[in-house]
Amino acid sequence: MKKILFFLAAFFALNAFADVVSIDGRVFQGEVKKVNSTGIHLQVEGRHYKVPFDKIDGVFFESEGVLSDSYARFSGAEPCLAAKMDVTLRGKAFAQFLGGVFFGPLAVIHKFLVNYHPKKDLQVMALSGNRELFDDPAYLHCYAETARTKALVMTGVGWLTWLFLLAN
Repeated sequence: MKKILFFLAAFFALNAFADVVSIDGRVFQGEVKKVNSTGIHLQVEGRHYKVPFDKIDGVFFESEGVLSDSYARFSGAEPCLAAKMDVTLRGKAFAQFLGGVFFGPLAVIHKFLVNYHPKKDLQVMALSGNRELFDDPAYLHCYAETARTKALVMTGVGWLTWLFLLAN
């Protein structure tokens, strides 16, 4: 029973953090849903907001429980920023975690070798407002790098959880 509780606690602890957005000097903790050419779509406490770029002071992205560096005031949608926001739309963290638990190093190797492209992720295709950037080399590089890192971390955490459960 302790092992099952640890397994569930480890997974939910990894997903308990949120993105932080600073708008006109005020800080909001929520989830950045998407970015388009005019601004970002932010969800805070179940409510959705559209925030134009000229109102944003900075954005901190949550990645595996750690907030990333701030993105300073934007003049428009940068391809790399848009790619990082689109990776958050993938929603495959739990499946990758379970893959690490059940398949261990094979899942890690698979996630390393996969070619990540937004056109291959149906959820990104449906939710992203950045379809015009799907052929931009800078966007594709940032998308692939961010998606691979996130997938490798979640798969690795799943594998380590399995090893921890075996050891106890």
